Amino acid sequence: MDWDAFEEENLAKLTKRSEEFQGTEKRYLRIHGPDSNQSYRVMERFVHQLPEDKYKYKMEAALEDRKPFRNFKDQADNSPHRQAWFTFKDLQERDRNRADLGMLLEEEE
Repeated sequence: MDWDAFEEENLAKLTKRSEEFQGTEKRYLRIHGPDSNQSYRVMERFVHQLPEDKYKYKMEAALEDRKPFRNFKDQADNSPHRQAWFTFKDLQERDRNRADLGMLLEEEE
């Protein structure tokens, strides 16, 4: 998806909506966080794109163990891919939020 085009197309809609609801409780759009299935899929996608090394294998194993979220976090924190994980997760969340926002705007038309 071309996010620059998305932002240009929807900037006027968002500005208009903001002006309409200024000073009211309805001025906010609720954007929900990911559910656990979505979060798990993000971790899987991250691991899939890693280079073949011992850290990738440890993170794959963490996803298959009991308490995958905690185990994955521990493995990511103790790997050279820690910062890459945070960047990847932030980008995935940004893209998901933008997609959710686009759907909310389409519902209002």
